[in-house]
Amino acid sequence: MTNGKPVPISTTGTGATLTVKADARFENLAFDAIITVGSSPAQSQMLLFSPKSTGTATATTTTTSVSPRPFQPRVQTQTSEASAAPGTTITDAVHLDVAPGDGLLSEWGVYKSGTSAAPVPVTIRSSLLGPFAVQPSEAAEWPSAAPTVCEVSVVATNGPGDYTTPECTLPSGGYYVWVETIDPADTPVDKGRDHVRSWRSPFAAATEVTRSSVTPSVSTVVSPPNGDADAVAPGDCVTDELTVDDLGSAGLPAVDVESILVGPFAEAPLDGHDYSADDFDRLPIAGRATTSVDRDGTYRAPCITVNQPGHYVFVFRSEGSDPDASGGQVIAPFADLVAHRSEMLRVPAPVTPPEKPNVPRVPPAPHHPQAPSKPVQPQALAYTGASGVEPTVLAGFGALSVGLAAVLGTVLTRVVRRRLAVRSSRSEQP
Repeated sequence: MTNGKPVPISTTGTGATLTVKADARFENLAFDAIITVGSSPAQSQMLLFSPKSTGTATATTTTTSVSPRPFQPRVQTQTSEASAAPGTTITDAVHLDVAPGDGLLSEWGVYKSGTSAAPVPVTIRSSLLGPFAVQPSEAAEWPSAAPTVCEVSVVATNGPGDYTTPECTLPSGGYYVWVETIDPADTPVDKGRDHVRSWRSPFAAATEVTRSSVTPSVSTVVSPPNGDADAVAPGDCVTDELTVDDLGSAGLPAVDVESILVGPFAEAPLDGHDYSADDFDRLPIAGRATTSVDRDGTYRAPCITVNQPGHYVFVFRSEGSDPDASGGQVIAPFADLVAHRSEMLRVPAPVTPPEKPNVPRVPPAPHHPQAPSKPVQPQALAYTGASGVEPTVLAGFGALSVGLAAVLGTVLTRVVRRRLAVRSSRSEQP
């Protein structure tokens, strides 16, 4: 080392601070520690006498400084709830430490704070993404269009350790994922920004996923074609109208809801009767219709034709969404097998007109114009009249009618014979 000239030193340690020690030694100096002064008798001059130079000087110095190397922060996280209902507030537990690597510090970086060193502060920014309809798969990159529920942050001023994010509320059912970032720009320059490397978490690590299960609220009403549930004609097609709540506006998987038309029954079902307590598979079923629902709103099931008179009622059930890898469901199974008045309908029996009496018709007797007329004997007719009319009187009227018919037949026969005779005589004349 040359006296008075700075010497650059290359660091080899991976600690947050470096200690540099320098030893300097100078030998055979021009002047020793002891000299002799000689004076002339006249005091006109003074002489310096020094023995052979054996002077040596040594010095040692030690200094501690902040390492110029960068460090790589990393975060390990754990959601506070693996499964929770909508409306639950959840947090993310954050464990902060440093990742080793070539050219990097093996421990958390520090900055010069007065006469001591302090940990370099970093800001952990956390985002809760979701809801997702199905369980997300782990990936290095986040979905570019993923919806965001909330964004929170934690300033880690004490370096490595455990921290907890502020709360976020689950708005609806679905899958939610915590993700984190560390950006050097959030660290002030004078507190070690240049030593901080950026960091970004992977997406959908198992410890960062929360499943929010929901059971939708469904109300139904029968919808007959003519608007009157008590006057549905055989052959009409009736529908079930479903109003769905608690699924939110989007983001959940579609589930099938099966509307079941139970009946016919001779009597109307009791309002509030629970068919789940019965042997449901042995009940009469007029038809089934499936409706796919994926958000709040009103849905109309495909119509079911009713053919038999009687009383009917709609009920419904659903198996919910498909189970995920852990067997959980975002939309739990739901059903309503209770008879409600709003879901009942009646098909009246068709009205049959009264039958007319079957009166046999008597064919008229054959008429032979050439046959000689015979006197017609009066016959008594069967008595079918009203009360108060004597059978004898009726018989008289019958006989009189028969006589008049015989006289009229004789007159017509004579007229025909005369016309035939006239025609015959005319044809014989020249």
